[in-house]
Amino acid sequence: MKFKEAVEKAKKEAPERNFTETIELILNFKDVDFTKPEQRINSQLALPNGRGKKIRVAVIAGGETADLARKNADTVITKKDIEKLGEDKRRARKIINKHDHFIAEAPLMAQIGKILGPLMGPKNKMPEVIRPGEDPTDRIKSLRKIIKFKTKGKFMPTLQIPVGTDKMEDEEVAENAKRVYESITGQLPKRTENVSKVYLKTTMGPTVKVEEE
Repeated sequence: MKFKEAVEKAKKEAPERNFTETIELILNFKDVDFTKPEQRINSQLALPNGRGKKIRVAVIAGGETADLARKNADTVITKKDIEKLGEDKRRARKIINKHDHFIAEAPLMAQIGKILGPLMGPKNKMPEVIRPGEDPTDRIKSLRKIIKFKTKGKFMPTLQIPVGTDKMEDEEVAENAKRVYESITGQLPKRTENVSKVYLKTTMGPTVKVEEE
């Protein structure tokens, strides 16, 4: 796939904006039924060149883990905070929307699932689980490079995944896009034969078809 050429064209055709635009990879599928568990895709991947923008990570923990998290996490949420968020759904939604990833101590997962799960689940933002007292530093750093992608049923045969920004080098975005493409097609029953079209686009720009080699 000619990802580099598509990145160059997507940037060129995008109207000028006064903010950094995300570049997304769009895959349309065919002859696959995502209502069947064995054909669904629910995965994550570390981009080789990162996202090209600040990725916000929140840690839900107490004690030593919370203290360690404050050095690197964007937000630390305690057990009491979870209860308060349960009483203020608007604030809970705001926090969930603000952060890209969540990490939580295992003993808090039942409470998180009950109170925040209905808001986190649909956005594919359920927390990564760590042991009580574990240092979350390495996990935070890793998550800042990770993207998650999930198919959503038979009648939504498409995925739209961020692979960089318009401020990154073309080669970096192209490498990210290629890695995502290979990861997804590797999970499909007939590999690349289950992909009908591949596109790249900036946030406000038109879709650009990625041509085959």
